[in-house]
Amino acid sequence: MYSERPFDCRIYPLVVYLDEKTGEKVAYLDLGCPAVRESRISKDLVEKLLKLYRSVNVSDEWLRRYTHAPWHNRFIEITRWR
Repeated sequence: MYSERPFDCRIYPLVVYLDEKTGEKVAYLDLGCPAVRESRISKDLVEKLLKLYRSVNVSDEWLRRYTHAPWHNRFIEITRWR
């Protein structure tokens, strides 16, 4: 079952939203994750998660809907790109 989990679960605690004002994709780390709160997420892991995210063709429309999903919004912004 673990290998069948949804893509957003695979890249957690990385969360990517679409900034509709700028058109940029914005990557965050979720403070709901204890490892993030305790600064136990390495830069290497974040880079691997970003690389995985960018290797998948996520449409802007899907990302727009995902951005509007209810989240607690306790995030740390780590990067933006177009």
